[in-house]
Amino acid sequence: MEEVCLEDVPAGAVVAAGRQSCLTVLGHRLRPAATGPRLGAVAHAAVRDATGPVVLVPDA
Repeated sequence: MEEVCLEDVPAGAVVAAGRQSCLTVLGHRLRPAATGPRLGAVAHAAVRDATGPVVLVPDA
Protein backbone atom coordinates (compact mmCIF):
# COMPACT_ATOMS: atom_id res chain seq x y z
CA MET A 1 0.00 0.00 0.00
CA GLU A 2 1.22 3.48 -0.84
CA GLU A 3 -0.19 6.85 0.14
CA VAL A 4 -0.06 9.38 -2.71
CA CYS A 5 -0.37 13.15 -2.45
CA LEU A 6 -0.89 15.07 -5.71
CA GLU A 7 -1.55 18.75 -6.31
CA ASP A 8 -4.39 18.90 -8.84
CA VAL A 9 -8.14 19.13 -9.02
CA PRO A 10 -9.20 16.42 -6.50
CA ALA A 11 -11.24 14.29 -8.93
CA GLY A 12 -8.54 14.45 -11.61
CA ALA A 13 -5.80 13.62 -9.12
CA VAL A 14 -7.63 10.54 -7.85
CA VAL A 15 -8.33 9.26 -11.35
CA ALA A 16 -4.71 9.91 -12.45
CA ALA A 17 -3.29 8.14 -9.40
CA GLY A 18 -5.67 5.22 -9.97
CA ARG A 19 -4.27 4.64 -13.45
CA GLN A 20 -1.00 3.49 -11.86
CA SER A 21 -2.54 1.31 -9.16
CA CYS A 22 -4.11 -2.13 -8.89
CA LEU A 23 -6.89 -0.84 -6.61
CA THR A 24 -8.17 2.60 -5.63
CA VAL A 25 -9.68 2.93 -2.14
CA LEU A 26 -11.62 6.05 -1.18
CA GLY A 27 -13.49 7.03 1.94
CA HIS A 28 -16.86 8.62 1.21
CA ARG A 29 -20.00 10.03 2.72
CA LEU A 30 -23.32 9.69 0.95
CA ARG A 31 -24.84 13.12 0.50
CA PRO A 32 -28.56 13.45 1.06
CA ALA A 33 -30.52 14.64 -1.95
CA ALA A 34 -34.18 15.04 -2.83
CA THR A 35 -34.00 11.93 -5.04
CA GLY A 36 -32.03 9.84 -2.51
CA PRO A 37 -28.40 9.51 -1.41
CA ARG A 38 -25.72 10.33 -3.96
CA LEU A 39 -21.95 10.27 -4.25
CA GLY A 40 -19.82 13.39 -4.12
CA ALA A 41 -17.93 14.66 -7.15
CA VAL A 42 -14.60 12.95 -6.38
CA ALA A 43 -16.08 9.52 -5.62
CA HIS A 44 -18.34 9.77 -8.65
CA ALA A 45 -15.42 10.67 -10.95
CA ALA A 46 -13.32 7.82 -9.55
CA VAL A 47 -16.05 5.25 -10.15
CA ARG A 48 -16.90 6.65 -13.59
CA ASP A 49 -13.38 7.20 -14.97
CA ALA A 50 -11.18 4.64 -13.22
CA THR A 51 -9.38 2.08 -15.34
CA GLY A 52 -9.17 -0.39 -12.44
CA PRO A 53 -11.30 -1.43 -9.48
CA VAL A 54 -12.50 1.20 -6.99
CA VAL A 55 -13.59 0.49 -3.41
CA LEU A 56 -15.68 3.11 -1.60
CA VAL A 57 -15.48 2.80 2.18
CA PRO A 58 -18.44 4.46 3.92
CA ASP A 59 -17.99 6.95 6.72
CA ALA A 60 -18.66 5.24 10.03
